[in-house]
Amino acid sequence: MKNTIEKADIIQYLLSTIFILNLFVSEISNYKPYSFYIKGISSATLLFLTWIDYKLNIRKFIQPNQINFRIFYIILLLFILIPTLSLFYSHNVEFGIMKIGYILISVFPSIFVFIYFLQTASRDRTKIFLNTVLFVGLIFGIVSIIFSPYNPTTGYSFELSRWSHVIAGRFLSATVVIVLLMHFFSLVKSKYFLVVVTTILFVSVYFVGLRASFLGIIILISSLIFYALIAKKKKALISISLALFFTVMSILLIGQLNNSATDRYNKLITNDVGEFEDGAINARLIAYNVSWENMLKHPFGGIGFGGFYNHSISGDIAEIKYPHNLLIEIQLELGIIGSIFFLALLALIFWRAYKFSIPLFVFLLFSFWLAMFSKDIPTQTQLWIGMAVLGIKKRKGNDGKNGMME
Repeated sequence: MKNTIEKADIIQYLLSTIFILNLFVSEISNYKPYSFYIKGISSATLLFLTWIDYKLNIRKFIQPNQINFRIFYIILLLFILIPTLSLFYSHNVEFGIMKIGYILISVFPSIFVFIYFLQTASRDRTKIFLNTVLFVGLIFGIVSIIFSPYNPTTGYSFELSRWSHVIAGRFLSATVVIVLLMHFFSLVKSKYFLVVVTTILFVSVYFVGLRASFLGIIILISSLIFYALIAKKKKALISISLALFFTVMSILLIGQLNNSATDRYNKLITNDVGEFEDGAINARLIAYNVSWENMLKHPFGGIGFGGFYNHSISGDIAEIKYPHNLLIEIQLELGIIGSIFFLALLALIFWRAYKFSIPLFVFLLFSFWLAMFSKDIPTQTQLWIGMAVLGIKKRKGNDGKNGMME
């Protein structure tokens, strides 16, 4: 029995690690052939480990009658059907098909595994998952600070010595969100350790240079400090404040040796004529203007999935492949019908997540914030896994939290 328990725990840690890495991989958005191979292998490995975990832990699970399969599958069907139907009039059918492929091989497996996590959640399994998040995030954060393999000033091309600051920033900031929320719970015994981990991760987010991530964390920390004051959460207030203090001191110290990130944040300030001196920001502004013009021309059905990536539609800015804003992309490529569905879907996800678990709600809200500045519909997996809560039923005699942090 002891060996079985140990084996089951090892599989849970391994499954949690692969799930985190799969989310990381699912945000690759270059649509190169190798990306499909990486995503496919990652998802297949994730599903295989989920099957093993199920076999090892099946006797510990509460009866599997808590998933509303009908609602869940209807939502997934509409999620893929609406973009697929738009391919009939898409201005870039080939790219639209590639986007559909990303959803099928990467987004959907992540959603299925996450609903499995929610269905089988217990305090012990939640602790294992959070410990994995802490370990993976901490290692990645330390490596990012020491080696700083990022160059946000030029377009990304795959190299072993250069990592994507967008994917790294999104991953690390999402980890920071989870760690910040842990300050309000007793899942980590040592508050000192939590302060150290929070500091390292927050500092790493700063020096990765993804501005949306850093600004989002600033907003979240401000909100959490305000909440801690109102709710009189003294321990959480002290630990978060300490982490923030050490973060500022660390940034000032490390910034003496590496000021590239600081220079990047300074570009958020406009010049004397009110313009940004930053190519990435200006490219997005151009993309937004071009998208707006095309939305006015094609308000009902949009220009079809993948349609932005067409020079006759978007001009030279088409080279960035998508508008880098989730809501704009939805209306532009899927029209009013698509917007109605996805806005209703997002509202339902946030509402059900709020009822299910406040920390999960905050995490998804932060993921939505990131979706306003980078990636496209098929690479917003850390937001779309929220669809899992739509299929979870409330257990009898349970408050609906299913072992998640409340």
